Amino acid sequence: MSNMVVSSTAILARRLPTYDNSKKNDSQGKHKHRKQHGTSHPVLLDVVDEERMQGKEWEWEKSGEYGRRAMQCGENLSKTLHFFGISNPLDIIWSHATNSSAKLERALSKGSSVMFLEADVNWGSCGSLKDIAVMAHPPSRTSDLTFQEFCLRVVEHNRVCPHNARVGVKFDFKDPRCIVPCLTFLREL
Repeated sequence: MSNMVVSSTAILARRLPTYDNSKKNDSQGKHKHRKQHGTSHPVLLDVVDEERMQGKEWEWEKSGEYGRRAMQCGENLSKTLHFFGISNPLDIIWSHATNSSAKLERALSKGSSVMFLEADVNWGSCGSLKDIAVMAHPPSRTSDLTFQEFCLRVVEHNRVCPHNARVGVKFDFKDPRCIVPCLTFLREL
């Protein structure tokens, strides 16, 4: 993956509520965060984590893993800003919903100022291929671009272009069936 910057986090500059973890259970016995009234803190990264999707959020936070991963996200943000030679995440130029071959080619074209591609990954079909990860936003489940084609095109672009023209990628996984095959593919890329 050396030729593709991949982020499973959304780079944001917004204010999110703080939460009080002292109230661990709701009426169904599941862990639930409670908002503290009137307080908030700036958050630069929303962390998307497989463990949270599997309902293990309490063990994850209790173990201190939440803080460790939040620090890693801050380090990743610093590396990203340094990579692009900017000081503010709001200066990142995005191509949003880069879910088609045409939009991907426009974002990767010579002279494009795009730094990061945001793309939606859904479970669906591409031409005659069925039940695969495709680049599509719900409710659509069809695309002219598979996840693998998207990644290979970005890797090729980053391999041949000048360093300052490379792009990063932020994926929005819209269907949980996509996660394991896509992350396996990325690991082997």
